[in-house]
Amino acid sequence: MHGVIRKSGHFLGYGAIGLAWLRAWRITWPGLSFIQGALLALFGTALMASADEWHQCYLPNRTGSPLDVLIDCCGTLTLQILIGLFFALFRPRLLARAV
Repeated sequence: MHGVIRKSGHFLGYGAIGLAWLRAWRITWPGLSFIQGALLALFGTALMASADEWHQCYLPNRTGSPLDVLIDCCGTLTLQILIGLFFALFRPRLLARAV
């Protein structure tokens, strides 16, 4: 049970980080489409998750795992899809390019 709670925390935490990345990219480059911003956000989140796991390899009581990076990226992707669906249904103007 403890492992499920920890993995769920990573899933949701990195999902939130991915949404922050998405918002940052969309504000920095307003001309980006939602998909372009989402891909950049996923890439940024994957880099952060990889760096975190790499760092854990050097800690005596922790281990780094590629599976954890995958879980983190899945959290980001899932929340981005949910936000994209929400915008498509209720705020389609926000998905359009701002060019």
